[in-house]
Amino acid sequence: MSDACVNKKGEERYEQVFGDTFALYSRKEMEEFIEPFKVRFERNNLDPKKIFAGKRCFDAGCGNGRGSLFMLMNGAAHVTSYDFSETNVQSTTNFLKEFGYSDFEVVQGSLERIDYKDQEFDFVWCNGVIMHTEHPNKCLSEISRILKAGGSSWLYVYGSGGVYWNIISHFRELMINIPIEQCISTLKLFRYENRYVAEYIDDWYATYLRTYTHADLAARLQSVGFDSPELLKYGMDYDTSHRRNTYLTEDEKRLVGEGDLRYLLTKKEHVSIN
Repeated sequence: MSDACVNKKGEERYEQVFGDTFALYSRKEMEEFIEPFKVRFERNNLDPKKIFAGKRCFDAGCGNGRGSLFMLMNGAAHVTSYDFSETNVQSTTNFLKEFGYSDFEVVQGSLERIDYKDQEFDFVWCNGVIMHTEHPNKCLSEISRILKAGGSSWLYVYGSGGVYWNIISHFRELMINIPIEQCISTLKLFRYENRYVAEYIDDWYATYLRTYTHADLAARLQSVGFDSPELLKYGMDYDTSHRRNTYLTEDEKRLVGEGDLRYLLTKKEHVSIN
């Protein structure tokens, strides 16, 4: 979810790609949308109750509030949901209220300049966001800055390499002259589920789409104060990380590349960043 599309055209594109698609979800679809988090935590032996209970949490690039909802469901004391999209701010507000929560605030803003004090939060959630930002290093620095030393962060980005991203690169070229709203309407006409509409529009139209190696990302995370990050190996059966670590041969691993890069990070020390 790019948070730095500052011109009018960029803002409109951001709203179409990330706001309009996330706004399509129903309550039932949101409940289904949270299930993968439950599976990923369980299969990696992570207890969300222990991780979130009583914590002041920040959802960096909240989308329609899926991560915020997951943290609140597991006992977060308060969640600040933060997104560049005005539509996502409204969608998140609506969903969190619909599920009966009140210990939250939803704020519109850029991850490159988060308007909160140093070390204000116990936990920062950032799921599928950094790779869509204009200046990802600034965003990672800000995420670390607002997190307390000793605090934790959930981070997910796309891993590099493999056949899939070669195909997506080709699709992005093919879709250049097809309006986003036309593509959304066509996918809906073909009765694709809203989650797939959102995923396809994300991959095909996001202004920025980057992939990462674990080695490069780990080095950057350590430079902004995080401890040496360890990849979470398991998740949904369809996750490339799960497949890589469960049943793929070495030749097959080369076809999927680095896989999904998911981490539960610990902030080792506070780094002053000018």
